[in-house]
Amino acid sequence: MRQKAFPSIIVALLTLSAFIFTGCDKVPELPVLGSPFNNFWTSDDGQIVRVMGYADGHQVGSHAVFQVQFDNPLQNVPTWSDGYRVVLFDQASGNEWEIAHGEFNVQTSSMTQFPVTVQFPQGVEGQLCLNVITASGGGLGVQIQVGEKDPDIIPTAISSLS
Repeated sequence: MRQKAFPSIIVALLTLSAFIFTGCDKVPELPVLGSPFNNFWTSDDGQIVRVMGYADGHQVGSHAVFQVQFDNPLQNVPTWSDGYRVVLFDQASGNEWEIAHGEFNVQTSSMTQFPVTVQFPQGVEGQLCLNVITASGGGLGVQIQVGEKDPDIIPTAISSLS
C-alpha cells in the first residue's frame, strides 16, 4: 500500500515544482473594481430607471459593463414604452460619448434589464458621469472615477435628470 502512494506523492511534488519554476507566480494583475453602486430614479407614475456597476477602479482606454434596468412595478400603470440613451459625459471638458440608445416596452408589473458596455476613451480620466436618459425626460446620472483614484473624491450615484 505504501509503495503505491509513494509514486503519487513524487508526481505531485514534481508538478508543484514545475509550476514554481515556470513562473506561475507571474499571473498578470487584474484591476480591482471598487465601490459598487445600485442607483435608481422613480417617475411620478412609479416607473423606475436603475443603473448598477462599479463607481471606481476603471482604467483609461479599458471597458466596463454596467447593468441598465427599466422597471414598471405598479399594476395600475399601463405598458411603459419609451426610448433611452446612455451617455458618458466628461464634466471637465464638456465632451460626451453616446454609448447606447434604443427603445423599450415594459409590461405592467414587469421589468427589462440589459448590459451596457462602456469603452472609456484614451486620454480621458478623472470624474465622468454615466447618464441614462429616457426620451420622455427622466433618468439619472452616476459619477464614476476613471484612472487613478483621488482619495478626496468619493464617486457615487448623484442625481436625477427629471
